[in-house]
Amino acid sequence: ARRPRRLLPALSPLLAGTLAFAVVVRPGEVARLRTDALVACAYVTNWYLVVGHRSYFETAGRQSLFLHLWSLAVEEQFYFVWPFFVFLLDRRRLIALCVAVIAAAFAFRVYGLAHDWSVWAITMLTPLKLDTLATGALIALVMRGPNGLKPLEAHAKRVLQVCAPIALVLIGWN
Repeated sequence: ARRPRRLLPALSPLLAGTLAFAVVVRPGEVARLRTDALVACAYVTNWYLVVGHRSYFETAGRQSLFLHLWSLAVEEQFYFVWPFFVFLLDRRRLIALCVAVIAAAFAFRVYGLAHDWSVWAITMLTPLKLDTLATGALIALVMRGPNGLKPLEAHAKRVLQVCAPIALVLIGWN
């Protein structure tokens, strides 16, 4: 709940300012940008772009001024669902869930590449991007002790020495 409350005060002037800019500089695009702004407020830009076959990489012509907000949408979708799992599962099951999500997202992305899925789908679909967010959640879980209060400094340091380079490679590969 804190994340959207922290982001909306910054997102609102961005959207309003960009729409005002468009009225002056790109008046023919204001109607589409207004829809794009509403989609951005709902944090579903990535799905809107995929369903509309509008891509960061493949769009011909002028791209939406709000195109970059697809990644914020993925992040907010994760933050909307993740607290339910934190509330319902114990630490051990959360760690297992993170590992499963990382593996599944990676496997689906490889599958998509092997079966010629479009770049926009592989790049923007939430399930295919969850490995990076689940990796962060996994690191946070490992860095905390079973009671959630005391860091497992020695153990966490060893785990991070192994996981950090792997995570960087996976993030770079994305």
